[in-house]
Amino acid sequence: MNFHLQNSQHNSVTKKKVFVVFVVLTIVLFGTNYLTRGSVADVVRTPVRAIFSINTIVDSLIASVQQTFARTTTLQKNQEKLKERIAELELYALNNLVLVAENEELRALLGEENTVLDTGTLANVLSRGGMYPYGTLIISRGVDTQSSVGSLVFGRGDILIGKIEEIGNTYATVRLVSAPTEKTTVLVGAGERLTELTVQGIGNGNMVAEVARDADIKSGDPVMLASRETVILGTVQDIETKSIDAFNAFVFAHQ
Repeated sequence: MNFHLQNSQHNSVTKKKVFVVFVVLTIVLFGTNYLTRGSVADVVRTPVRAIFSINTIVDSLIASVQQTFARTTTLQKNQEKLKERIAELELYALNNLVLVAENEELRALLGEENTVLDTGTLANVLSRGGMYPYGTLIISRGVDTQSSVGSLVFGRGDILIGKIEEIGNTYATVRLVSAPTEKTTVLVGAGERLTELTVQGIGNGNMVAEVARDADIKSGDPVMLASRETVILGTVQDIETKSIDAFNAFVFAHQ
């Protein structure tokens, strides 16, 4: 019991001494600061300012790192978008190269100069993909040719591809029979299996028509111009059976 009492008294005395020392030091510091016109305050203020300056620098560094990270992320996203766009442009360029090659092949087949034949005029293909309205073709026209609006235009293998709808001094505009909404009366089949119907262009050298289910039409059948049975437009490529009505749809294309 006496031991605990002595410890309590000792702790109380120690606390009082610490308090007295703190008060004395405070008075001394304030007094010294007053007598030295604030020199003590300047000494204390310097490390405090340094600490705050360090905090400010750290905050600035953190903000800079965050901004750099954000810019890097944005740059990566932009690079991905750019790669996708480049891939699209490469596909477009490849498509244009294919179109140019096809037109050059047609020009080679048609010859370098216009040549008057017994059954018509051989002409060069002048148009390129995307330069003229979809479903049209621009061909060269000699000054002495007898072509006129409505004249038939044939491609490789004497396949009918369209009719002249406009004539200029040195060129002619051809409306393709496969142009969208273009309608043509044709005969499909051979021998006794001929079926007359109207086909409609859907672009890219293709045409479509609806026929009755019992119509005798097969894949590979020739498609001819009804007004001139010797004029071939193409062959039947695909036949689609419709389950909801009594008609079948078939698609044919230029050979």
